[in-house]
Amino acid sequence: MSEQQPRPKKQLTAQQKAWLGWGIMSVVLTIVSVTLGVQFPAPPDPGQNPVSADDLITLGTTHFTDVAVAEGLALSAQDVITAADGAAIAPTGSYQPIAASAEVTPTIATSGYSAGTLLVLVNTGTNTINLADSGTAKLSGAAALGQYDAIGLIFDGTNWVEVARADN
Repeated sequence: MSEQQPRPKKQLTAQQKAWLGWGIMSVVLTIVSVTLGVQFPAPPDPGQNPVSADDLITLGTTHFTDVAVAEGLALSAQDVITAADGAAIAPTGSYQPIAASAEVTPTIATSGYSAGTLLVLVNTGTNTINLADSGTAKLSGAAALGQYDAIGLIFDGTNWVEVARADN
């Protein structure tokens, strides 16, 4: 048997990366809109709001720059945030690992995020992190995230709305 040769990586132009980023966000927002029954505006096309085309793709005007397109769509893990009881977690990227030094019930910051921002919180620590279904967290019920449990959220401009949950 001969060894299978790796496929060569395709080099995308800046314009191709811009349209790819726009297309991915359009599809994600459509799926979330249909799932939640909430209409999110389509992201502006790259001709109106250029998308950066270096190694990372910056989508829209959000401060998250953690989406990369290589062999597939990848969200870069951010540095772990240590959650504190009653304090707000301020995510720095769409894939945000969290931990706590004891069982806590934090909130999630809302300032500085654009409508349509996707967020996945993963508890990488051993202590339970509770998220209440109240205030700006619109969950299917209170969440008790144990080690490696995750919750997926989308920001609607005011609230973080749950779209997925995994009890691992």
